[in-house]
Amino acid sequence: MKLVHISDIRINADPIAGQNSVAAFEACLAHVEKRHADADAVVISGTSPITASARLI
Repeated sequence: MKLVHISDIRINADPIAGQNSVAAFEACLAHVEKRHADADAVVISGTSPITASARLI
């Protein structure tokens, strides 16, 4: 089984350290699609604003 694990992506509407995090994540996904299309699964983990907010409920 081939597994691709992406962690702590830190997507933000505003640049982080001068970098566009949305574009960086899109590039990451494009890389996975191009180089690891044979993966059985892609797992994205880590804290995101959505999961952090959900914990407050």
